[in-house]
Amino acid sequence: MAAEKPTNWMMKGQIVISCNCDYGCPCNVNGRPTTGDCEGGWTWHIEQGSHGDMRLDGLNIGLYADWPAAIHEGNGVATYLIDARADEPQRAVLQTLLEGVAGGPWAIFRKTFRELHGPRFVRYEVDEQTQLPRVTANGAVSVEMEFILNPVTKETIHPRVVLPEGLVVKEAALVATKRFTVNDDHVKYDHSGRAEPRSRAGGEGEIRTLDGPVTHNGFRDRRLQPLGHLSETVCNGGPDRIRTGVLGLDRAACLARLHHGTDGG
Repeated sequence: MAAEKPTNWMMKGQIVISCNCDYGCPCNVNGRPTTGDCEGGWTWHIEQGSHGDMRLDGLNIGLYADWPAAIHEGNGVATYLIDARADEPQRAVLQTLLEGVAGGPWAIFRKTFRELHGPRFVRYEVDEQTQLPRVTANGAVSVEMEFILNPVTKETIHPRVVLPEGLVVKEAALVATKRFTVNDDHVKYDHSGRAEPRSRAGGEGEIRTLDGPVTHNGFRDRRLQPLGHLSETVCNGGPDRIRTGVLGLDRAACLARLHHGTDGG
């Protein structure tokens, strides 16, 4: 009996990342979390997306966790959120993605959790049109960002991080979190006013957008906008079957490369 052909899926959009580390987040360069543990997560705003013939445009999803040490050391407790506007078929597809069944970065994150709770369906309010996007997920998550200031001149600065081997993004703007709270039965913290590594670090917020046109390395700078740009994510079913021309890489590396679009889709 022939194996069932996995379903192709694609996402383009913006990622807001927040955590409890200092600016730049040591985790980005394989360092230890600033405070010893990692508390943070991601909100994906899907500007364009599909799973097979099903469109996912305009929906939002989130994954937030609490790890007792570095992420790669595991034992994390996580919860995931799905946009309440999604219909039943869309909810099923997004659940498959967030639980790591269809590959992508979620399959790797799943290996670091001892508990994954959800889905929790929430009403999202995402303002992605500004240089400082805001995210509100119906009392579950609230992220409001502000620019990092030079401590001497008090002028706004616009640092960026470049991660050629990054799992979720290759390049991102760094900002600070004016407000960052997660309120769930299983994951709960308040890191308002903290910095964010990649704009994620402990309270930092990280902003990235995935939009075209996509250049060879998957990035395009937009003038006067402190956002990182990524190419589309394309995955062909589960983690064992990904459409990629990258050779000589282990599965995790292939997934990371694919997620960042370095194979050109």
